[in-house]
Amino acid sequence: MGPDRWKECAWINFSRGPQALGCYFGSPIEAFFEGGDPAIFSPATESAIAEFNREVLKPFGALARATCNLPRRAAVLDCFTSRVYGRVPRSHAHYQNYQIYDFYTVMNMAQIPADVIFEEDVLEGALERYELLALPAADTLPEPVYRRIVEFARRGGTVIADRWLQAEVPGVIRFGFDFSYRRNVNANAICRGSDFAVADDTNFRSEWGGEVAVDGVTADEDQRRMETFAAEMRERLDGAVRRDFDCSSPRILCNMRTGGRLRYLFAVNDRRTWDERSGKYRAMMEKGVPEHGVWKIGPFAQPPFVRELLTGQTPDCRSVGGGFYEFKLELPAAGGRIMAISETPPGELVLRAAPLPEAFSLDLRIKDGEDTVRPVRLDIYRPDGILSEYSGVRPVRDGVLSLTVPLAAGDPEGPWRIEAADLAGKGMCSIIWERKKETER
Repeated sequence: MGPDRWKECAWINFSRGPQALGCYFGSPIEAFFEGGDPAIFSPATESAIAEFNREVLKPFGALARATCNLPRRAAVLDCFTSRVYGRVPRSHAHYQNYQIYDFYTVMNMAQIPADVIFEEDVLEGALERYELLALPAADTLPEPVYRRIVEFARRGGTVIADRWLQAEVPGVIRFGFDFSYRRNVNANAICRGSDFAVADDTNFRSEWGGEVAVDGVTADEDQRRMETFAAEMRERLDGAVRRDFDCSSPRILCNMRTGGRLRYLFAVNDRRTWDERSGKYRAMMEKGVPEHGVWKIGPFAQPPFVRELLTGQTPDCRSVGGGFYEFKLELPAAGGRIMAISETPPGELVLRAAPLPEAFSLDLRIKDGEDTVRPVRLDIYRPDGILSEYSGVRPVRDGVLSLTVPLAAGDPEGPWRIEAADLAGKGMCSIIWERKKETER
């Protein structure tokens, strides 16, 4: 995987607030193998991993973990029974959990965030939390699950499905999306007009499963078809599910998380084109391209305050009626943005320091910070001007942060300068704390 596509995948996972991010590499592309085949070895990806860790994960990882997904109004059923007993053709990937992947991708491109649920969730009453239920590749349903789905539809829930659904569901909205062509979005099919008859991730030699003649589909054509599917879904589901946000571009993938009264809109740029390394095969677009988006958020009782955390930008919000507002923002190539959205004006910061044995304590208070998780950058400068290792961005819960900064015996005496900035608001403050000699304490 090239560096841009790696960064985008990392951003997508990061936007879900994971506890950890890991990178899997097959042995031919391990970072410590130098001088490998450029088709499968990308030294630039190693640098991209370091860049993402430094600029995104280190400053904002704790904030992502401290927030949670805004309760979603749509769900996608991953039906295990259909995997075992159904007749839906296997997806373009041989992994069974990919059966819902294509339909779920179209929902994300249509800006309909959804939870993935399973049969046991339905039986335990999960459908009561949702307004819309998607049934991709669900041609075989257990009867108790089917009855719950029918009840959901009869009480006003919207049910959507692909062409494989066999059960009768009241008012179901069917989409005829055919994703079978996606098997042929690969270099073998495009360049040679043939592919492995049995495809999985152990295919290295054609004699393992033989080959068949296929018509290849280029990656840009795949993108065009998927965007067409997303446009159809948007049109047919207009008003079927309430939106907490919307975005003008299907090439920007979004996820809304919440930190109490503050919302955080994660946006990831999925716009890509050909690169020099693999572009000649036309099977994968690995090079990121900047993308503009227009977001719609609300409803709010008053104009919201929006601030982008990585750049500090505060885009202008324009009222579009009904308590909804729009703002514009550009996303960098193969990157993402985090927009903090607040309905109430940000509060002031108050910072205090007090001496402790071999340390000093910092006490931060944010006015009107109750029921919020806010990112605050602390810059702690030693008397010699060096930035202390205890500096950094920290999530502040309920407007209160207490921190102990140890003092080493060799730390210079004199004034320490501590600066605090609310990255989700406008609040800033600074103080000077002086470490005095032991005889003067």
